[in-house]
Amino acid sequence: MTTYITQTRGLIGSSVLQKQSRLVRAARQQGILPLSLYYYPVDADSAGELSARQDGILSGVSFGDDIIVQLPTMLGDRYEQALLDKIANFQQASASKLVIAVTSLPTPSDLAQQVQFFNRADVLLVPSVEAGTFLQEHGLRVSRLAYLNVWDQESDVVLTSPQFRRQLVTLDSSLADQTAGLWVRPSVTAAYDLNAAGGYALLWPSTNNDSGIAAAQVLASGLPVLVNRASYLARIVERAGMGIAFADLAAVTAYLARSNAEDYQALVENAGRLSAFVRAGGFTSHAISQAVADINRLK
Repeated sequence: MTTYITQTRGLIGSSVLQKQSRLVRAARQQGILPLSLYYYPVDADSAGELSARQDGILSGVSFGDDIIVQLPTMLGDRYEQALLDKIANFQQASASKLVIAVTSLPTPSDLAQQVQFFNRADVLLVPSVEAGTFLQEHGLRVSRLAYLNVWDQESDVVLTSPQFRRQLVTLDSSLADQTAGLWVRPSVTAAYDLNAAGGYALLWPSTNNDSGIAAAQVLASGLPVLVNRASYLARIVERAGMGIAFADLAAVTAYLARSNAEDYQALVENAGRLSAFVRAGGFTSHAISQAVADINRLK
């Protein structure tokens, strides 16, 4: 029996596809095989053409094999409905199980349709505990949930112990303007650049139940983190002992003014441990393992 995982390709610059790539990397390390979905204008296909295209994608899948589908595919509801219908045919004829990995929470306009898709899963992998609760409040009925938490920033770059500075460092230019902080340009070297800048990383996500690549880069940097209390990341940061959660930016700047090197160093030691875990792909690897273990329990 084999397990497969989908990955949409061909859409340059998509943050959703960057997340999918990270989950696929972790899955492949556990022997899970990729199924590539290529971005194209789906509406150009007739129903028969779409069916034939998806038959080709699934041609290597045998009855009894499990599939992890990453949603959204970026190919639209019609494509996703047809793909899930085909996978359901495998499930009806065998012990095949379906994991749906939510790589981005739906927008309000897409929420009802996407929750219907999510309800077809045997196991749902969601960005956070809080994301799972949110989806349950909007009709999710899947009982087995696996949690990702952080998208990881795998790297073998050696980071040094950051320097204490009464400065905020952020990958968000608007936050830098609001707090007179230092802006570090988002890039593949962002974790290293944040580490070299020193000071405190400011993590203030625009959504409370989900996170993106930037959050992983911040957590990989080894800097102490000052985080929005409303975000689920506050739970991770405080549990790791690597930072402090605040209700607003005014409280952040007040803390910064009274911060000291001794307290900073205690945070740095804990931040280094979580940084190593993120740079080793620990969160994505654990999430895949949890999802696979859950589907095996159903057999």
